Amino acid sequence: MSTGTVRSVFAVAERRERAAKSGNSDLKRQHETINGFAIPAPPNADGIQMAQLVPQLGMCSHLPPPSPNQLLRMRLPESALVVHLYEQIQVTGELQIEQSSETVFPVDGMQRTEATWLLKAVSSKCLALSKSVSHQERRSGLIRKSGSASDKFY
Repeated sequence: MSTGTVRSVFAVAERRERAAKSGNSDLKRQHETINGFAIPAPPNADGIQMAQLVPQLGMCSHLPPPSPNQLLRMRLPESALVVHLYEQIQVTGELQIEQSSETVFPVDGMQRTEATWLLKAVSSKCLALSKSVSHQERRSGLIRKSGSASDKFY
């Protein structure tokens, strides 16, 4: 490969990486309703319940995490019920572009995730409970807490 070809390949890779991490600014501050599969996350610094919404069942445990522009970090309303792993939910709220990175424990170990979007949810409802979630996971509620699992959603 020539030097020019190598530079072109790296330029394309860099553009793809930027696109995977950037959000569509036309959606910023829009009030949206979005469906997906929940992954409980540690509460934020104010103790507010947080979760992540992924577009496909099994992401972050049996499948790699989605790209940051497809992962929605949610700040859930106080009235929200406890979010269970891979529960199919519908959330409504205001979208904001807010880069974040945190560690969650979906099933088989810690998983680092990056999100471009934050949804300040005003409402949420359970659509269906995934058959892959065991009875014990439903009863236990949120994820296992590991002390420092937290470093500080399309």
